Amino acid sequence: MEIIFESGTDARLASGFTQVPNSVWRSPNLGLHAKCVYICLLSYAWEGPKCRPSYERIQSDLKVSQPTVTKALKELRAEGLVDWKRRGPGKTSLYVIKDLRTKGGLVQGKNQTLFGEEPSEVGSRTKGGLVAYSEVKEDPLEKDAVENTALALFGEFWSHYPRKEDKPDARRVFNGEGKLKDGTKMSDLDRTKALAAVKVYGEIWSRASKDRLQYRKLPAGWLRLRRFEDDPTNWEHTAGVTTSRQPVSPAFQTEDEYSGGRS
Repeated sequence: MEIIFESGTDARLASGFTQVPNSVWRSPNLGLHAKCVYICLLSYAWEGPKCRPSYERIQSDLKVSQPTVTKALKELRAEGLVDWKRRGPGKTSLYVIKDLRTKGGLVQGKNQTLFGEEPSEVGSRTKGGLVAYSEVKEDPLEKDAVENTALALFGEFWSHYPRKEDKPDARRVFNGEGKLKDGTKMSDLDRTKALAAVKVYGEIWSRASKDRLQYRKLPAGWLRLRRFEDDPTNWEHTAGVTTSRQPVSPAFQTEDEYSGGRS
């Protein structure tokens, strides 16, 4: 059967088509949702060099939930077909369609499409397709290791902090995704200081009476105001406690050695 249509007579036909490699479509290792998400990514990859489909756009196109999209993307990454890079809060991810010949290598050619960035060169769709933008491949294992380390560090901070409220905001500030009051972001040195200080801060507030607990700072605010650089004596004053060992008053100091017993 031959299908013939005049260009431009049907907007739905004129908007183009998406070709799917049979090796992907027939893959026994991919579920239906993974294949559909792959097709969805391909359709946007060929629409233009700056296409950045969001989770909401993929969900809307496929009429599926966010967890379904997440699971599908993980399947595609495991098969070496798709990878992505987060570009920051409030921004869509940068997706990479891998070359099927290597299933992992970033090889320049019209069979591989990087979308989300301006390509270094764009070919005509009628004469060859898009030319991939040259970019260094990000190792997903290394990325996962970094994310796991950050998660562990924040977990330690959270275990010691005496006020367990607004955890997502605290995690965002701790990981350097939100600015501090001085306009900077949490650095590795700041996180080291915060981890050391929060242990002291938590110990001090563990000795405070219940009527003083209202004066504990929210964790995100404590980080934003750089309270981890404060003198611990200020925390003791706020908590209404004193150090467990007070200095000896000068009136009772003596250079004589104490031998014990009565004289």
